[in-house]
Amino acid sequence: MKNRQICKKLDQLLINQLSEDIKNNSELKIASEIFAILGNLSRLRILYILSETGQCCVHHLAGILDMSMSNVSHHLRKMRDRQIVKKKRQCRNIFYHIASGEETNIACRIIQQFFGNDETPTDS
Repeated sequence: MKNRQICKKLDQLLINQLSEDIKNNSELKIASEIFAILGNLSRLRILYILSETGQCCVHHLAGILDMSMSNVSHHLRKMRDRQIVKKKRQCRNIFYHIASGEETNIACRIIQQFFGNDETPTDS
């Protein structure tokens, strides 16, 4: 009953404005895509590890996570495609680190809320 009273109080101009805001808000689309990537526990764990270590290779990530290197690489590729992580070759090893950028900052703030890590990523 109370919800109906609240809905009746919204005027049509506000309803129209909210409708336009939602349709034209590119940040909502970006957030949706980030949540789709972060909606996987393994990827969240990888990001947490990278936020703690600064950088890590697939071999060490696989060991920490008790996952196959192929599976870890698959998750890293998805995050690399969204530019959440970047890779850097050092001799024969490829190290991954959290990329800098708007999307990554949003993702890191989400992780910080859960894990309490307050460091901001920087590209190396």
